[in-house]
Amino acid sequence: MEYVSVVYRDSSMHVRRTKDYLESELGLDRLLALTHGLASPGSRAFELILPVFSGVSRTQWAQLGSLGLRTDRMVEMAVSAAIALERLPLWAAPEIEQALQTTAAAFETTDSVLRSLLTILVIGELTPLPIVGVIEVMQRERALARLRSATRLFQNMQMVG
Repeated sequence: MEYVSVVYRDSSMHVRRTKDYLESELGLDRLLALTHGLASPGSRAFELILPVFSGVSRTQWAQLGSLGLRTDRMVEMAVSAAIALERLPLWAAPEIEQALQTTAAAFETTDSVLRSLLTILVIGELTPLPIVGVIEVMQRERALARLRSATRLFQNMQMVG
């Protein structure tokens, strides 16, 4: 759906177009569905998905320290995960899941460590949201752009070669 800069006379049209955007481009309904069983409906569910929209600038970098990995190892894992995801012929949860499992195995680490790393880099903080579902809803271009951008920023902050 294409959006143009338009000022509507009727605020209800503005609201409707914004809601259309939230659903079609950002997958709001699908993201909210991921909060089922993790947060109560309403503000708690919204607060849980809000970091997905905020971008890399709000990343909780200190949480990466809880993973117990060297910084260069985290960068290597993130880059490898991005490459594996980029190569997927189909952008769907089972394929994303398999790519992450393969990446974790290649680094001889657990799926949970890789998922935590990607959660912090893609969402910006540790959260109970399933990272595979979030990555799927974000779509390939947005998810990979966020992962690469956060990885580069983290690498630059650490001055990792």
